[in-house]
Amino acid sequence: MDNFPVIMTTAQMISDSENRLRFMLDHNKLLPKEEQQDEERIKDISEVMGEYLETRAPDFSEEAATELMHTIPVPGNKRDKFSAALDFAKTYLSRFTYSQIDAFITVDIYDYFKISAAEGKLISTKMKSICSENRQVKSKSNFSATPKDEKEFPQNVNSEPEDDWESYVLPNADKGEYSINSNGIFRTETVMSPDGDESEKLITVCRTPFVLCGVSKSLTGDESYYKIRYSDNYGNIQEYWSSPSVLMSKQDLKKEFLLKNINCPESGNILNETVDYVSNSIRDMAQFFKKEFSAKQCGWTEDKTMFVLGNRVVTKDGTAPMLNIGDSTGFEALEQRGTLEGWVKGTRGIFNHEIIRFRAYDTMSAMTNYVIGLESHVTDMYGNTSVGKTFSTQVCLTMAGRMDKLTLSPKSTRNGMFVTVRDYSDLPFLIDETTGEEDKIKDVVYQITGGIAKMKSTQDGHRDGGEIYRTTCMTTGENMLRDSLDNAGQMYRVIELKADIPVMKTREVELIKKETSENCGHVVDLFLAKVFEKKNNKTLCAMYETCLGELPEAVDNVQGRSKSIFAGIMVAGKILEEVFAEIGIDAMDAKEIVNKYFVLCVKERPVEMEWVRALRLVNDWVNIEYRNFAICPASGTVTNEGNKRCGYIDEKYIDIVGSALTLKLKENGMKPTKIKEDWIANNVIAPKDKRGNLSFKRNGSAVGGVRIYISKMNDVLGLDFKEGGIEDTPQTESVKKVMKTVRFLTEMQGSASVDLIKQIINDTSEEIDSTLCMLAKNGDIEKLNSTTFKIV
Repeated sequence: MDNFPVIMTTAQMISDSENRLRFMLDHNKLLPKEEQQDEERIKDISEVMGEYLETRAPDFSEEAATELMHTIPVPGNKRDKFSAALDFAKTYLSRFTYSQIDAFITVDIYDYFKISAAEGKLISTKMKSICSENRQVKSKSNFSATPKDEKEFPQNVNSEPEDDWESYVLPNADKGEYSINSNGIFRTETVMSPDGDESEKLITVCRTPFVLCGVSKSLTGDESYYKIRYSDNYGNIQEYWSSPSVLMSKQDLKKEFLLKNINCPESGNILNETVDYVSNSIRDMAQFFKKEFSAKQCGWTEDKTMFVLGNRVVTKDGTAPMLNIGDSTGFEALEQRGTLEGWVKGTRGIFNHEIIRFRAYDTMSAMTNYVIGLESHVTDMYGNTSVGKTFSTQVCLTMAGRMDKLTLSPKSTRNGMFVTVRDYSDLPFLIDETTGEEDKIKDVVYQITGGIAKMKSTQDGHRDGGEIYRTTCMTTGENMLRDSLDNAGQMYRVIELKADIPVMKTREVELIKKETSENCGHVVDLFLAKVFEKKNNKTLCAMYETCLGELPEAVDNVQGRSKSIFAGIMVAGKILEEVFAEIGIDAMDAKEIVNKYFVLCVKERPVEMEWVRALRLVNDWVNIEYRNFAICPASGTVTNEGNKRCGYIDEKYIDIVGSALTLKLKENGMKPTKIKEDWIANNVIAPKDKRGNLSFKRNGSAVGGVRIYISKMNDVLGLDFKEGGIEDTPQTESVKKVMKTVRFLTEMQGSASVDLIKQIINDTSEEIDSTLCMLAKNGDIEKLNSTTFKIV
């Protein structure tokens, strides 16, 4: 045969699927190498051709029949010639009507196989009988497959589990009838033998029994899903949701069934039969399936009328069970264990500590932020190791679910963290011990607090990503997470909470952790019931406005945005106090507690704008790497003439070469152009010249760069101590320790950093910062920059 299309045309004459495939594969090998087709493609073509030929009345092609006949070798023996001619006619021509093939038998077969006229007539008579019988079988099969004998399906068909599989309602089969038992699903088809005898043929559809029993549109998306009820390998009845795109694809269905341990092998025609069974179930029963809730992620629905909690859903009418998409047991992290009473008893008064009470309010704010229109935020609890940061946070998490499953390792992959936040939307989680992983966590914080993932494109041009992230993310670490962030827009969404947790006995900590983890996941239902109540009576948003007014006034926009976050925490706190009062936990004042931590976290630790942090960076740079700057005193003598010239310093100005400044800012993740614009706006540097350039003059020549006003820099950074000092420095033990440590470090290495001072004294409190500031104001020590001092 000349080419593959001719092979395909000829193969249509072959009704048996195995013979047709073998024919196509054998003749494909005879083609020139460049015209040969891939074996897998030929298998697909043969399969499609078979489905096409089953549904279409065959048309006889004399040309194709001749091509096919010429592939059959003609035996030398006369008797064998007759047998070969008869076998060819029965194998390849029996699917056509007798009137189509009569002339081909009496002329073409007679001529090709060199048989006698009598033998040709005998073959013609035999084929007339075979074609007549096939017509009867086809007529009977078609009659049994028509929908004239359709079943009537009840409403909510198969929604309730039955005691035995035989009691379930099955769809109409295209041919024959379906049956089901504990051994699987079968199709019985009536066939007729060549002798005209009828018999029933049992065809395996699937070796695991299953039925379609429900339909749902996802609460958290637009997809529709069908519920599958099946028997696992141990005989237990299981259920899960599956999408039509999976159920209608043989490859996807095979993968899904393998994961579920549903016995549906690819061998034979079983997988095709399974897909047909599913398709017929949807065709016949979809409109009668029970309409149910389903979701593939937790959190608020878009219309804010439902909150998905793993395998249950909360509405204004209460909590109801729900089968989650993708997980037949629901999300493990939200599993309810033990009893509410056991949890209350297990807390052992731990929530009487204000910092842990605030952490509890913050935990529950994850469930209220979206419904009152607030963005996600991160609360970082920092402090020395073994002070109770992780323990106290995890106890708070047991209000929502399992502490172990709601805690992520900072060594988890970025995508793993994002998937967790996406799937557990509007719920809190903890990234524990971020020390040493700040760069990775910084990237996670950016996207989580931003709320939307980066949009990507797939290879076929569709969008990928862009998921919405809503959460209250809590972190713990020895260092402040905010220090690793690059801009104020992200910093204000990170609350820095110092771990001033009261010391507790080890045994008490162990008991609280054990008993709360064994009795977890109960408070969240009560909390959400209160949220729905306030949402429906229109008091929730009014409560937020009240909380906003109960916090101190903000001095700038950044504090104002932080204030919104704390108002949201106060809303959650007031609702949680109502729940605590009902379950027997001593009441506290949410307004008072949130105000206290707003002052500590926002007012006393304000977020520095990026241009201020850049100015602080420059001041530190000049003091630490002073050898790279020319010192120009009033006398006019230039000192520190080094090879690497970054700029000049005199009594009034710090002049920095533009390229050196740009490099330094970029090394620290800052945007030079924006920072210089902000410096100009805040009168920190000399403005641009008439040409729109930044420059300064030294030795009569203009140099591209910036001129920083030292007096303005000191004012912005709080480095001017000429006023505000006290006459006598109090000689307390604390002051003496600080002075002694600064003197020691100055003698050893020329200066003393704040961190090293605190480490030597073993005191990380803010009192050390205050003492250093006082000593610098009184002239007892000299402040070199924001974090470095030396003895005078």
